[in-house]
Amino acid sequence: MSDFLLKNAIVHRLVKEQYKAIQPIVYRPDVLNPSSVVVRDLIQGVLKAYGAKKNRAHYGVFEEGDGNKFFPVYFKTYYDYASVDDQQFMTLCKGAMRQLYVKAESVPFASGGYVLFADYVHGGIRFFLVAMIKETAGISISDDLEPEALIRLDLDRLHQAARINFSKYTDFFSEKDPELQSQINYLSFISSGSSGSASGYFVTALGCSRGTTSDRATKTLIQESVQYFRGHPDLKHKKNDFKRSLIEYLNEKEKSGESVRLSEVGLIVSANIPSALGDQADDIVEDLIASLNNEKNAVPVEFPLSSRELKKQTHIKLDADNWKAEFDRKLLGTDESAPVYYNQKLKNITFNKIPTSMIKIIEEEILDKLPEKK
Repeated sequence: MSDFLLKNAIVHRLVKEQYKAIQPIVYRPDVLNPSSVVVRDLIQGVLKAYGAKKNRAHYGVFEEGDGNKFFPVYFKTYYDYASVDDQQFMTLCKGAMRQLYVKAESVPFASGGYVLFADYVHGGIRFFLVAMIKETAGISISDDLEPEALIRLDLDRLHQAARINFSKYTDFFSEKDPELQSQINYLSFISSGSSGSASGYFVTALGCSRGTTSDRATKTLIQESVQYFRGHPDLKHKKNDFKRSLIEYLNEKEKSGESVRLSEVGLIVSANIPSALGDQADDIVEDLIASLNNEKNAVPVEFPLSSRELKKQTHIKLDADNWKAEFDRKLLGTDESAPVYYNQKLKNITFNKIPTSMIKIIEEEILDKLPEKK
């Protein structure tokens, strides 16, 4: 990451084994060296895994009410500092550790690990990261060429993590319009379970709450995924087929009331990849889904469908001074037989196959306008 600037970082340890009593927190006494290559590699390794397959992110804000009393308050204090020193950074991290301890203590099957905290800038945007890193078993070869057990940090799977975007945090609290504010998610988090699960205590301790930006998520999902097919030289001829499949899937979700899931969208992407690209299919799916779930697009791993936005994306609404019309986009065409025919030369629209009920209304109105015979 050439545009990566590490401002501060530290690692503490939450000592907890499943079904065993929690142990005292192991605090590191001072911050890590932000210039250390190993430290930077560790953080960049976590960031690479963040949002990747098996580590998809939810997007949201801090919880309201009781969940807003601790870490969200600590973070607000930290955010308000004009400049931050090591002690202020460590105070925030210790506050977070105390909350993690309290929540993990009440979940018998919860487990601890190393908790990484980092304040960094990437792409000109400042972030605060909290990630739980677990140990995993491995094998190495000794100097005597003998296989031996090795314990290493697992940077491929993040069971628990959260990240706050300072810029969006500012935007959220600066926005006075409640509807516009509700469309801003300033934090993302990774958790494989509910608040009472083995990993759910993590996001509960930090006061994370899923956002309600179904309008934005629905719009971005449709626009960005279709654009991905349009912009890919080997997929652009499948754009219309993919969009048709995606809209059918979203219509089914609208009828059932179920949430949209990126894992299911991935299956639709895969089904529309030409067989000639079979060996690249997994990479294409991963690239598109990761793009949807990244910080810029912020499509959550799971979200409720916005019927209003789905209609906007699937229908064209015309609103002139003295008339209105609305129709499904798939009816529009440049062929004279299209249900809604657009004449590119004359720049006008013709509606074909008008329903009988509408014909009756129109003809009655025309008849009513005719001058009466004497």
